[in-house]
Amino acid sequence: MTRFLVLLAGRAEVRNDQRAVYGIRAGVFVGLIGLGSRSPATATVTALEPVQALAVTTLAFRSLLRRVPSLTDRVLEALAARTAR
Repeated sequence: MTRFLVLLAGRAEVRNDQRAVYGIRAGVFVGLIGLGSRSPATATVTALEPVQALAVTTLAFRSLLRRVPSLTDRVLEALAARTAR
């Protein structure tokens, strides 16, 4: 099951094909590609230290976007920025 993750505390790295792609810290979210395309994850998140994270299922995420339309803009902006890397 694909999940949208928001890192609440700690540090982690996003890995793709066994190599680090980028580091993440509190406030950063991952899992957009899987949620948007309903496809399997394209990367793995590995904690670099103890972390706290919020995991949101696809169904709950879509429900949240319907209830908070302004969140959709922020998610699209983040996806565009990451795609441009």
